[in-house]
Amino acid sequence: MERHVSRFNQAAGRYGEAAELQARVAARLAENIYTPRLSEDQKVLEIGCGTGFLTRHLPRVFGDAATFIITDAAPEMVLHCKSAFSRAVLDLQFYTLDGQNIPLPPRSVDHIVTSMTAQWFDDPVKSLNDMQKFLKPGGALTYATIGFDNFTEWREHLEHMGLDFGMRPQPQKLPGILYEEFVPRDYGDGFGFVEMLKYTGADTPKPDYKKPSPRDLYKAVDSFNGEVTWHLVYGRLPALAF
Repeated sequence: MERHVSRFNQAAGRYGEAAELQARVAARLAENIYTPRLSEDQKVLEIGCGTGFLTRHLPRVFGDAATFIITDAAPEMVLHCKSAFSRAVLDLQFYTLDGQNIPLPPRSVDHIVTSMTAQWFDDPVKSLNDMQKFLKPGGALTYATIGFDNFTEWREHLEHMGLDFGMRPQPQKLPGILYEEFVPRDYGDGFGFVEMLKYTGADTPKPDYKKPSPRDLYKAVDSFNGEVTWHLVYGRLPALAF
């Protein structure tokens, strides 16, 4: 996880302008957040706030009276998000926190929300399941993340050239899936695609990545048309029954 944090710290300044799809996903996720009961003392935990794509929707979903614990593993992301909401008249608390190691007691929050973060966990399935224990009865974890069939075009292009696909592999099956979608995006050419990865902090390779020579990598990027398909997964998990 430390390598990912470093990349996201570096990308924080350009993340907002480069992450058009991430903003779209956050808006759609907000439409699917489960709020069976609304009370003034609700406590909402966001894992992986980034620059605030999902954060901005939370007051509308949960109401201004809720307490929002906004977190990210990358300190620079937390700072960018905090600065965007510093003037808001809301109970927003900001912390640097790794979603794989949440320092809260069981049954301490009403809702957990996380958008486009679980794919960076060492074990997304385990981490999502583990989060359930922090939910109060009646609460829910609502998430959006990348599916296993992400960027198929880029993977096949690299395989055709005899190069390793460096993206971190995702589970074939995630818990509590509500629905999946495949969203095509055209980044103009290979360099536009790679630039998007860089400025969203998503260019950290998998641990066992077989890095090509600079020449081979340049040839691969130069010959790629920049058209890829995002595989997106939206899910919801209830509080555990104790």
